[in-house]
Amino acid sequence: MLHLGRWQQPSTRASSLPTPAVLPPPVRSGVVCSAGRSSRRRSIIKYRPSVDRTRKDKTKLRDAPRNFNDLDPDSPQFAGRLTTEINSCNGPLQLSKLVQEHGERFSGTQATMTLARLAAFATFQNLDEEQVTAQARAVRRCMIMLRERADDCDLVSHARATYAMGRLGLRDNELLSLITSEAYDRLNLLSPDGLAALIAGLAALDYKPPQGWLDRFTLEVYTRYVPRTGHTGG
Repeated sequence: MLHLGRWQQPSTRASSLPTPAVLPPPVRSGVVCSAGRSSRRRSIIKYRPSVDRTRKDKTKLRDAPRNFNDLDPDSPQFAGRLTTEINSCNGPLQLSKLVQEHGERFSGTQATMTLARLAAFATFQNLDEEQVTAQARAVRRCMIMLRERADDCDLVSHARATYAMGRLGLRDNELLSLITSEAYDRLNLLSPDGLAALIAGLAALDYKPPQGWLDRFTLEVYTRYVPRTGHTGG
């Protein structure tokens, strides 16, 4: 029997952030996440499939250093342009440069998007030493931003962050405790892929929320997705 009720957050300690030398290998798997049934489904971890391209096309997709001087923070379109640039970076060198130049203006949601992109690079690209260093630097900054701006994230962003952390092997007990506590009373608002991303990230990090939270999650999955059969009697 499931016993639901208010639960208390476990005591947590802020874990140390990763350094370039100790980034753990990522887990290769895939989940998509959407905000609801009416919204378009978007992959949490985005990557470009490897295809046969001309030399010119390959140059366009190369993770070459670039500047983002054309981004004007005072422009009304800045937030949208920033999101576009996050999704357009070809690798950790470009994304690390974007975080360095404009990270202080990232929203919490944009920080989770950046972490998801970094998880994709770590999983689907063969990174050289320079890229690995840039990757670790950008991941560290993203984790700091997430700690500061977690309250600025919606449920889908929290699920995306948890999944990306799981892919990168980044266990931050303080942040995970905050995410699970924020999600507790709103699990019914998450789409199926959002629920899958949330629990997959927690499982990958071997992080166990309080039993009351797990009971609530199990009940949500059971009532929504377990097929119901009529009573046949006998």
